[in-house]
Amino acid sequence: MKGLDQLICFIEPQRAQYAIKLTLAGLVTYYLANWLRLDEPGWGVATCVVLAMAKHVGAIGEKAMLRTLGNLVGGLLGVLLIGNFAENGMALMGGFFVITAYCSWRYGGNAHPYAFLLAALTLNRVVIPNYNTPGDAWDTAMNRVLEITLGIAVSTIIFSVLWPRYARVEFLNELRASFRELTESLRGQANESAYFRILQQSNARLTKLRQLLAAGARESAYFRHHFAVYSDLANKINSLYVFAGTAIREKETHHSTDAAMGCVRRLHELAAQRIEAIDSGETQRSRELRMEFRSVLGKLRQSLLPRMTHPDADARHFAGLYLTLKQLHSQIRQVGELYHFLQSDPTRSLRYPFSPGSRAPNLPTDSFWIRNAIKSTTAGCFAWLLCNWLQPPGATFIPYLVWYFTLMSRQFQENYGDRGVFQFAFLNTLLGLPYLVFAFLVTPMLPSYAVMNITLGVMLLLFGYFTASYAGWSRFSRMAFFMILSWLGLNAQSPVGTQAILDSYLQVIMGLWFAALVDRLWWPILPQWEVCSRLDHFFDKGARYLRHPTSPDRLRWLQQMGLFANEAASWARQLQPPEFAQGEPERWNQLLDTLRLSTYRLRLLIFLARRNQAVLREAHPPVAKFHAELRSYYEQWQHVFEKRGQAPRPSLTALDQAHETLAQLDPQTLSTTRRLLFEGLIASADNLLTALHRFEEQIGSIPLETYRLDQRL
Repeated sequence: MKGLDQLICFIEPQRAQYAIKLTLAGLVTYYLANWLRLDEPGWGVATCVVLAMAKHVGAIGEKAMLRTLGNLVGGLLGVLLIGNFAENGMALMGGFFVITAYCSWRYGGNAHPYAFLLAALTLNRVVIPNYNTPGDAWDTAMNRVLEITLGIAVSTIIFSVLWPRYARVEFLNELRASFRELTESLRGQANESAYFRILQQSNARLTKLRQLLAAGARESAYFRHHFAVYSDLANKINSLYVFAGTAIREKETHHSTDAAMGCVRRLHELAAQRIEAIDSGETQRSRELRMEFRSVLGKLRQSLLPRMTHPDADARHFAGLYLTLKQLHSQIRQVGELYHFLQSDPTRSLRYPFSPGSRAPNLPTDSFWIRNAIKSTTAGCFAWLLCNWLQPPGATFIPYLVWYFTLMSRQFQENYGDRGVFQFAFLNTLLGLPYLVFAFLVTPMLPSYAVMNITLGVMLLLFGYFTASYAGWSRFSRMAFFMILSWLGLNAQSPVGTQAILDSYLQVIMGLWFAALVDRLWWPILPQWEVCSRLDHFFDKGARYLRHPTSPDRLRWLQQMGLFANEAASWARQLQPPEFAQGEPERWNQLLDTLRLSTYRLRLLIFLARRNQAVLREAHPPVAKFHAELRSYYEQWQHVFEKRGQAPRPSLTALDQAHETLAQLDPQTLSTTRRLLFEGLIASADNLLTALHRFEEQIGSIPLETYRLDQRL
């Protein structure tokens, strides 16, 4: 019993729940497909697995509709191609190439990429197997439509009706988790590691909130109607991390013992208590704490005003901290109002109008997706020609695998790209041998429905449990999926020959090796290039933000900067010896933490400057000079990463000089109140420049000049 108790404790409830739902959906679909005498029940089971990856109610519903639409369009196009050009191989392949390349390109960026992916996939599965038997194309298309529709119906009922999982509930749970993190941080020890910890917490939390926001927007009419509140609340939580993190970092920078320091410590405690009151729904308590916060903030201001006549470094530091705490107070109030609104009567009208601003273009403009569409489609067509000529095992399945793995090589979770694809293919070749042994042992018993259901159930249960935490596909989960699909393709209702079992293994392995060869030798996707690409986009968005600080797109640019920094960190983890020096990922991790820090300080500086523009009017020329040099600095680094380290690295000298001119200003016409705000803005600029100097030191230890090469090849 002790061992059983330990096993139960080891099992994670949410992962087990997901695995059970997937297993139930797969078994019901398989049973119904056999009962209806459908030819390929594996396609219905595969649909259950794919839809389950969406996890939430609305996301599954949208994915089901897009899968249905893409499947219908792809099947119809496949039948038309085969029906009109079956006797003309060049025309057939040309049409196939154009349609597949277009769908692959559109998969890279539009409102509904999954529909285009499914259209290309179904086109592949209709045209290639029926190249020599065009009369069967219609039956193949109809069978695929029926089987996938069955899988969609069963999955939607199980995942969305019988056992739903709501994004809006998890969204609120993530908010509460962020409240706890902020409370602990505000009460914790203030030091450099605490500051970077809250930045990392912010990045992780905001990534989850964005994923849930995207899923929730598709979940229900209520969520969509209140999407403005959910979206605004996610932005405000991000801002709360920014201001709280800055306040935490600066709290103990100067070990002053005067009244100002006592006010700062009290304000941190009040901020933590206010967040707790918001979380627990104590509206009256939150209101009382808000009034006390304002009172203590006023005391801090009064203690600083006499020191503004001849401010020293300590006074400037506290002026910056005063502005940060003032904005922290405002952000907590707004978060409380939005959170209370979501907890109130859902029939109330929306009080927070949402202005989406300009959106990204519908068509993908990234040149990567043009290259990737050409590369994957060309590789798939070439594999089709070879398979039609040589007739290897799985000749109708290999071209699809080649196209798919080549198309998705940058999309898998591990962020290996095409680095190590031969090692991955070799490892899967070895790991597939137990699959062969398993198939030889189990296949003779599969005509028994009990054995078949138990075997399929165990496979789906294990697959679901170990992929439950994935936000997408990994290389290994996709390989496991293809192995399950190949195994389901064995017709157990009649004796299965040895060659059929070998073919089910070889078709996957040969497709993987062919894709690895193409991926590694033609337009490879390498981690060092992807790191440079992400930082190219990072500095580009930063430069845009500095050029247009009042643009309606500014929040989107800031969010994208955070995403690009996170993606760069995941790619940098793959920069391992012997191709790169020992400790390269660690150096990149420190550098990217500094970039996140600089982004938060940039956002804080621009935000405070926009709120206090009247204070800066007298200092307009030096302020404009500092702003121009800062923008130029970001633009130059964007050019460096665009060229993968081949462009000259910028210097901070000009920005330092502009900052020195700004810091030496002594505007006598300002009142003491405005002087306090002015010194606070100078302190924020000091903090940003400190982060940029740290970035300069860290980037100096990374040999970007070598990143243009494919050293391992």
